[in-house]
This record gives sequence, C-alpha cells and structure tokens, in this order.
Amino acid sequence: MSKIVLISCVSQKKETKSKAKDLYTSTLFKSSLSYAQKLKPDKIFILSSRLFIIPKKFNYGRKSTSS
Repeated sequence: MSKIVLISCVSQKKETKSKAKDLYTSTLFKSSLSYAQKLKPDKIFILSSRLFIIPKKFNYGRKSTSS
C-alpha cells in the first residue's frame, strides 16, 4: 500500500509560475512540506481550494509578464 501525505496550500505565493512545492512561500507551508518529506511518503499532494489536490511537482502559478 502506498503512503501519501496531504498538506494545505497557503495564500502567500510567488508571482511567477513555479512547481507547486516552490510556489507557496509561507513559513507554515515550508514547515509542513519539510515534515511531510521526513515521513518518507510515496507521494506528497497539496490541497488547494482552487485546484483541489495537486502533486508537489505540478507547475502552477501566475505567468510571468516580463519579456
């Protein structure tokens, strides 16, 4: 049986498109991700109110407006 860990997203985000694990910038999110990784799960997912459940490697965020 696979072990998965779910962590919550937060409102603080980068302005540029990033992998989900790098998009969220708050201390709470970073601590949650660090703890999740210490559990050595098969997969980590982030619960998002907008996208529901997203893999931590999923590219998401605002598109860069710079040329």
